[in-house]
Amino acid sequence: FTTHCSVPDAPLAPKLTHRTKSSLSLQWKPPVDNGSKITNYLLEWNEGKKNSVFRECYFGNQRHYKLTRLFPAYGYTFRVT
Repeated sequence: FTTHCSVPDAPLAPKLTHRTKSSLSLQWKPPVDNGSKITNYLLEWNEGKKNSVFRECYFGNQRHYKLTRLFPAYGYTFRVT
């Protein structure tokens, strides 16, 4: 009995690995692939302002990213797909 490949699970939320007053380094673990190759990740961010939308900040196959030129005391939110 053989099962067919399925779409990968969603990645877990990114974790903060390092920060300075103007940069953040994020890392995330790969999700269960369910037999399908994971080729890229999309990291998006939201500046935390009222009515702001998520925007792409990274697209690629790495599981980490460093954001620079950030403003102190902003409530940034991140997600990975």
